[in-house]
Amino acid sequence: MMRSRIRILLTAGLAAVFATAIAAGSANASPSGDHSNFVEQGRAVGLTADQIGTLQAKTDAYLAKLGGTQVALNKIDLNGKAAVFVALPGEDHPRALPPQYGAQSTDVNCTGGADFLHFCAYSGSNLTGDQIDMYTCDRYFMPFGSGGSWDNDQSTGTRAAFYRQDNSLIHFTDPAHSRNLSANWLPVYWVRNCAG
Repeated sequence: MMRSRIRILLTAGLAAVFATAIAAGSANASPSGDHSNFVEQGRAVGLTADQIGTLQAKTDAYLAKLGGTQVALNKIDLNGKAAVFVALPGEDHPRALPPQYGAQSTDVNCTGGADFLHFCAYSGSNLTGDQIDMYTCDRYFMPFGSGGSWDNDQSTGTRAAFYRQDNSLIHFTDPAHSRNLSANWLPVYWVRNCAG
């Protein structure tokens, strides 16, 4: 009788431990989280549900490649050092979105070219498409494929360097202010925006 009670208590205890572990595992495995603030931000500027869904899917893909934190429907903060801005398919530039519903504004510093002290990488030629605004000296993973462009408006004389996956140097850019309206990101794995 005593053994039966002990067995029941042990079984119940183990079941509780496993249930807690499974619940914790499920919580940690949840997808990127609640996007309702970003949906509301898109609705506030008149985006359709399809456009909002497209932006969120593209943003999720960049988050998976680059990490960082989504702070607006079309903006990812890369640890306070850079930001990714996502354009809708068929549009030349990411849209500037006002701060609403807990989401940050997207003041795009790369549209039309880089602001002073910034290095901007673009997924499309002629400074178009998705943008990575690099404003802190660091090394950044380059998620774009073939095609693209860049604008270097960092402090006078500053050059960026492009590297392959094995960290071998491809080339340096010309000193700031310089740009390439028809670049090729395909061999570029890393960009150091402040190489010299």
